Amino acid sequence: MNATLKFFCFISVVTLLGGCARAPKAEHPGAPASFARAPLGAWTAVRGRASKSRIPPVEPVAPNPNTAPAGSRRDGVLTVRLEARLGAWRPDADVDSAVTVQAFAEEGKSPEIPGPLLRASQGTEVRVTIRNLILDSTLIVHGLRAGTLADDTLQVAPGTTREVLFRATKPGTYLYWGTTSGATIADRWARDGQLTGAIVIDPLGAGVDPHERIFVITVIDIYADSTRPPTKEDIWEVAINGRSWPHTERLRYDVGDTVRWRWINGSDRSHPMHLHGFHFRMLAKGSRFADTAYAANATRLAVTEFMMPGSSFRMEWIPTRAGSWLMHCHMLGHITPFPTRADTLRRHDAHDVTGHPLSAMAGLVLGITTAERVGAAEPVPPMPKRRLRLLAQQAGADSGKPAPRGFVLQRGAEPRADSVDVPGSPLVL
Repeated sequence: MNATLKFFCFISVVTLLGGCARAPKAEHPGAPASFARAPLGAWTAVRGRASKSRIPPVEPVAPNPNTAPAGSRRDGVLTVRLEARLGAWRPDADVDSAVTVQAFAEEGKSPEIPGPLLRASQGTEVRVTIRNLILDSTLIVHGLRAGTLADDTLQVAPGTTREVLFRATKPGTYLYWGTTSGATIADRWARDGQLTGAIVIDPLGAGVDPHERIFVITVIDIYADSTRPPTKEDIWEVAINGRSWPHTERLRYDVGDTVRWRWINGSDRSHPMHLHGFHFRMLAKGSRFADTAYAANATRLAVTEFMMPGSSFRMEWIPTRAGSWLMHCHMLGHITPFPTRADTLRRHDAHDVTGHPLSAMAGLVLGITTAERVGAAEPVPPMPKRRLRLLAQQAGADSGKPAPRGFVLQRGAEPRADSVDVPGSPLVL
């Protein structure tokens, strides 16, 4: 072998060994070393034992309607076995390709968005085990100490299982959530943004409404950036219980039903949630630190309730008439298909009047139908029609002052063109 060839072989070997010796690069700029990627097939400790762990296959993620609590109860103890896994999420059903996300699952079941519902009566001992099957990241879980966001965290190394035990002492609506990027609840927008689930603690001795619904909001927002290495993905999904309109659950009630809902904001941004057609009564409001139930004489009526990241509220309303209604976020970008970005869902036919409700909205929208109760008394027959003629007029100028303008209701003969009622004529219906 001549000298030149020997030199190039030496340089190649040194370069290869140097590349192998480098520490893995953190997935997020500025993230601590504990969040760096681990090589596939790394040896990890599982319950104190070493085992060869490889990333499990990516499973389809199921939407979670939050109607069936997770776990099993025995001798006053609720035991829930959770796993954190990778999953293929389709918030738009089968319309778009799947988004790879991190999600919670109950052991032996499919991953869900939001995560399995933890529900218990006040005073119940809750035992939760969490296995981290996201094998390139440490999982940090919040909210499992006493049912609040502000409590201590639980760190679960890749491939390991941790257990937490707490007593459900504070009735209310809470959130448990995880992160593999070290994010806070207010900046968790990436693939770990779906590691979110509800905790409901019912007051001791209180009956549980079997028709009560729990809705959890989640977001993933990965914007393409030409300055970052491939893949330059562009992902925007906002969902209620794992689905985006028009694939969210459709709700149906009879006139006169008492409807009770709990809302949890598991996303990193704010949402003003608005109900069409009716007022609702606020029964409780939760922040990042506590859930406060209002006294019976302190509840308030609302049509829109503003939700900060990590917050919750409990509401009650009674439909008084039949019709079709919406409950939705009042942020335009949260109910618009892929705002300001190219979108496979938005086509020209979305602007057609008949297609607008389904094709020109997306995201945080629930559809509600209310119907007359079967067997209800016949509605009061409509009153005869009355025609009212209301005129907008301007009076004559007076001493150089601006001429007053106002409404005048015609009563008999047509009023003079310069006559004005200030304030306007009352309309008695």
